[in-house]
Amino acid sequence: MFELIFQNEIVGEIVFSIAPDGFGVINLIEVKPNCRGKGFGNQLLNEAIAQLKCQGVKGIRLTPIKTKNPFIVDWYKKKGFVLNRDRMLLTF
Repeated sequence: MFELIFQNEIVGEIVFSIAPDGFGVINLIEVKPNCRGKGFGNQLLNEAIAQLKCQGVKGIRLTPIKTKNPFIVDWYKKKGFVLNRDRMLLTF
């Protein structure tokens, strides 16, 4: 888990782990509503991807997401994730 602190305030967090099958799993990514749109989510996701890559994962998958929210799906797609049913997957 990483917390992102800006001006002495926690503005976001990301929780991730490595599954037994060798994939990284992002369980939670959250940015405070009043802090969204400032790049904090990108910073959190980029750090998690970098940390998981260093640990040699095959790829990264997300827990099921709200696929009806096109903003969220598009945001992950810009990072290289692919929608597979109700999961997003990034392979290396």
